[in-house]
Amino acid sequence: MIEKLAGAANRNGHLPVGVEQSASDWQVDEYWKTILQNRTHALNLPLDFVRPAVKGGQRDAVTYKTTLALQRELALAAENEAVSVEVVLLAALMLLLAKYTGQEYVVVGWTSNSVQHACGGSETACTTVVAGCVEQSRTWREFLAAIEQTCLQARAPKRFSYEQLVDTMDADQDASRNPLFDVRLKQRHTETARQKDDFALGFDVERDGISLRIEYDANLFFASTMERLLRHYCHLLEQLVQDTDQRLADLDMLAADGDEPLVYDRGHNLTTDSADPVRSAAHQPQRKQQAEHPEKSAAVPGERQASMVPLPALEAAEKRPDYPASSAQKRLFMLDKLLGRSTAYNVPVIRNINGRVDSKRLEKALQGLVERHESLRTAFQLEVESGALRQKVHSAVPFAFPVYALTEAEAAEMIRDFVRPFRLDKAPLFRAALIELTDKKESILILDMHHAITDGLSVGIMLKELAALYENRQLEPLSLQYKDYAVWESQLMHTQEWKKQEAYWLERFKEPVHPVRLRFSRPPALTAEATSRTLHFSLEENTATALQNLAHSTETTLFMVMLAAFTVLLSRLSGQDDIVVGTPISGRHREGLENIVGMFVNTLAIRNQPRSSQSFLTYLHQVKERLLDAYENQDYAFDQLVDKLNVPREINGNPLFNVMFQFAQHHEAETIDGLKLQAVEYDGAPGKFDLHFVVVQENQRALHLEMTYREAYLPDETAREFLAHFHGLVQQIVRDVQQDGKEEIATPHP
Repeated sequence: MIEKLAGAANRNGHLPVGVEQSASDWQVDEYWKTILQNRTHALNLPLDFVRPAVKGGQRDAVTYKTTLALQRELALAAENEAVSVEVVLLAALMLLLAKYTGQEYVVVGWTSNSVQHACGGSETACTTVVAGCVEQSRTWREFLAAIEQTCLQARAPKRFSYEQLVDTMDADQDASRNPLFDVRLKQRHTETARQKDDFALGFDVERDGISLRIEYDANLFFASTMERLLRHYCHLLEQLVQDTDQRLADLDMLAADGDEPLVYDRGHNLTTDSADPVRSAAHQPQRKQQAEHPEKSAAVPGERQASMVPLPALEAAEKRPDYPASSAQKRLFMLDKLLGRSTAYNVPVIRNINGRVDSKRLEKALQGLVERHESLRTAFQLEVESGALRQKVHSAVPFAFPVYALTEAEAAEMIRDFVRPFRLDKAPLFRAALIELTDKKESILILDMHHAITDGLSVGIMLKELAALYENRQLEPLSLQYKDYAVWESQLMHTQEWKKQEAYWLERFKEPVHPVRLRFSRPPALTAEATSRTLHFSLEENTATALQNLAHSTETTLFMVMLAAFTVLLSRLSGQDDIVVGTPISGRHREGLENIVGMFVNTLAIRNQPRSSQSFLTYLHQVKERLLDAYENQDYAFDQLVDKLNVPREINGNPLFNVMFQFAQHHEAETIDGLKLQAVEYDGAPGKFDLHFVVVQENQRALHLEMTYREAYLPDETAREFLAHFHGLVQQIVRDVQQDGKEEIATPHP
């Protein structure tokens, strides 16, 4: 029975019918069945090193002791809620992990003398597993009560123990992780034979405080990372004892000792500028996180900015007939006027669905999205007297959802016709349709929006919420809308912080810049409707791993390493030593913006000067400093900089730079009611840059390159040669670093 229960769930997360019937006879074992069925919820912890294929045995530890006052407050709070201090510490750990990872479902191990009953009355401490949903809308009191109930179930007598369960698991389980959980809470001086968790938090209640000790896998974390995590944990405890009716979303885990805010992914897709976004699972302190994934920077509740200058409050704006347009919307409105009736800034989202959906339910779900997000009911108009651009939010808009029955060949032609220009003064700037294929049992969902009301993160939000509404799941109400952000931005422009950031960017671009002109590139195109092509290439696993290790050993990030290599190549192939590339950043680093549909993305113009006399490592650290400085000044809109610099706007190109560089991580599978959604590439969109280079980290050992280029800029064969040059360059960087260790290396030539 044990073998069937553990083995079957290990392979597919579901229990065979016969096993389910047997397990239902054992009420005490229902708990294990639930845990096994949810084994896919592994914690996406921020790691300092690439996770090895096989779990290593190198362990280290950091310690901390709370004050006696905090110990007494925890004891009093536990008594008031009729739980033990141990359960309070366990629930706080789960909350901390949820905030670090952005995951709602958290699983931890629990080794304690109080778990003896679960081991059949053993006199030694035993381990069990505790799982719970950390819903940010809950209060701390509600969450603590839920974890107490879960702990009672976990401590209940079981037919077999956690250790017995693990012993029966299949040999094909992930050797790089602990079975069932990655993090454990344990009473100090209790030990088990298994030491495969990523880290274990031990505690001991003493006379003068609570001693805390984190034993961690030194192959995954720096000591400083664990010390910071321990500080965050203690600061969280200090807040929890103050008010048990606080919402979890309002709790700030950042200590008042100058720690930088942490940034985490709440499960949204990433790409800011694309209809096919990718997802980030990296969760690092803010400067490092944004350097790795500048397009993703949602903040944890209570995030503090580096600047101490008072900023306007981001809050719901009072109701008005219309509202100011944001800087990004003004840019897109102006481009729309320059380009005329164009699809250059349409955002088509096309998903193949591996089955049939209920078109009426889907239409109702789409209508729910339109009602939920004001951006989908927004149009733009110029104020007659001032000429200022305003956005008008309509209470209701006409919305049609046509359903077509077509063959696959007919569908491709219909999609090209479906993506057509919008009138920015007519809402909605959003349309949708469904194609039911007649030659196979599949469907195609088409969404088309103007970039003025959406960005890549918004696409991920919409697909996630569309699935929830289709499945009749409840969505948490939104406290803010995009217009509130636009009002806040207009207020920010009158602050000292804005002036400070403006001064930074004007200083960076006080000298004129020139677009990158490769020796073999063509003259600039004269039209914005330039045809573009995309090439794909994957780096070898050993090269990808070596680049990741290079980032760790130099205290940079993979994004920095790849950007440094890319700009070196641009310099070598152009003969220019002043290289400016754009990189997108989400603009969502303020609290409350993470679930809103709208055009938040900003572009950072990163200016570097690679010199042939430099070592690559020296240049890499210069790139790091440039990026970190840019992120600290990310609120200043790119279009404001262009206006201040008096850079002419051309119909066929971008001001300041003509090359875009982007780093992202692969998104998790999209589904709707159990059906898989597969992105369909739309080849009708004109290229917005001469060269758009994207590095996609598919996992910790796989890097994929996507290079989109205007045919008017690069011939096809030359584009393939460029990609080959980049491949050779990163291989040379890896070889030189491996040969010379920490010695400086000459800047590689392609």
